[in-house]
Amino acid sequence: RGRICREVRVHQPEVVLSHDPWMRYQLHPDHRATGFAATDGVVAARDHLFFPEQDLPPHRPSAILLWRADEDNHWEDIAGHSDTKVKALLCHSSQGTTTMGGDVTDVEHAEVFAQRMREWAERAGRDVGLDQAEAFHRLTP
Repeated sequence: RGRICREVRVHQPEVVLSHDPWMRYQLHPDHRATGFAATDGVVAARDHLFFPEQDLPPHRPSAILLWRADEDNHWEDIAGHSDTKVKALLCHSSQGTTTMGGDVTDVEHAEVFAQRMREWAERAGRDVGLDQAEAFHRLTP
């Protein structure tokens, strides 16, 4: 928490993105831990009483955006950016089998994954009048 607090105070982000640690049935312990660390770090960064030894001014981002939430309440328009998102995700080769369903270095599998991500973005956007969207739960710290 202290290290994340320090990074938030030093870099002063407007928005912080992370896993939703409260997602129902989230089995992956690292996803839960990451979400709690991020949200706890942001809360600490905004309050001068946390980690005064850092000798840094408090900083309060305008939002925390949590992905894979049970209750989405914020959508970002990603039309025109979904291919970039897919390329970035495909760089995470360690996630291929568990997250992406197979070998991400296989061209055919990569295209199946890309199509699934496009459909996911289209479905998220459909309900809010966008061609493609990424859904989040937005918290105001």
